[in-house]
Amino acid sequence: MRKTLVAIFAFAAIPLAGCGPEYPECEEDEDCKEVHPDEWCVNNLCVKCRNDQDCQVGQECRDGACRDIPGYCDAERRCPMGQVCRDNRCSPCLNDEECGPGMMCQNGTCVPRPQCDDMNPCPAGEECVDGHCRPIPPPPECQFTSIYFDYDKDNIRQDQRDAMQADRTCMGEHNRAVTLTGYCDERGSEEYNMALGQRRADAVRRYLINLGVQSNMIAGTNSRGKLEARRCYDEACWQQDRRVDFRD
Repeated sequence: MRKTLVAIFAFAAIPLAGCGPEYPECEEDEDCKEVHPDEWCVNNLCVKCRNDQDCQVGQECRDGACRDIPGYCDAERRCPMGQVCRDNRCSPCLNDEECGPGMMCQNGTCVPRPQCDDMNPCPAGEECVDGHCRPIPPPPECQFTSIYFDYDKDNIRQDQRDAMQADRTCMGEHNRAVTLTGYCDERGSEEYNMALGQRRADAVRRYLINLGVQSNMIAGTNSRGKLEARRCYDEACWQQDRRVDFRD
C-alpha cells in the first residue's frame, strides 16, 4: 500500500506534456510563434496581423490577414491612366494642376491638353484631329476603271461616261500618266480586231482630252486585239473582252 501511494505522488509530480492548445488555436503569442514566427495570438487564434502596423506598406489588416488596400498608390505604385494619387489613394482629378504638365482635368479624368483648336490652328501640312496636330494623309490611291464597248463599235457608250469621268479624276488628283490598251472578243480575224482595239484606245484618249486631261498624261495607245480574249459562248462573256484598260 505504501509503495502504491509513493508511485501515485511521483506521477503527479511529472509536468503534463502535450496538453497546450493545438495550432491554430492559442493562448498567447508564443503558441503561434512556435509554428510560425510571424504570427500573433488574437482571440485565441493564430493570425498574421493584429492591426495595420503588422502589415507592409500598401496593405491593411483585415480578418487577421494582410490584404492589399484597394486603390492604394505611392511613388512606386502608380494609378491607372487618367487618375491621380491623393492621400495614397487613386482618385478622380479635381483640377488641372493635379494632372501635371501637358495635361488637363476633364470630368474627373486627366487627359492630354489639346494642341490645337479654332484659335490655335496647326501648321501647314497638318490638320487638327481631336485636339492634336496630325500630318494630313495623302488621298487614297484610286483604281482605274476599264471602259467597255458594244460589239464591233469604238464609240464611248452613254453608260460608260461616269467611268470616264472617274478615270479622268484619278489621273488629275494623283498626277498619274497612263497607257491605254484596247481589246476585242474572240470573234473576227486577228488583223481586224487589232485595228478595232486600236480605234477603241484612241477613242478613250480623245474623250479624256475633251474632259481636260493634258495629252502628255497619256503615254500612248495600243491594241492587243483578241490576243488575250477568253474562250466564250455567250454575250455576257464576250462583253468583258470588249474594253480599254488603263495602265500606269
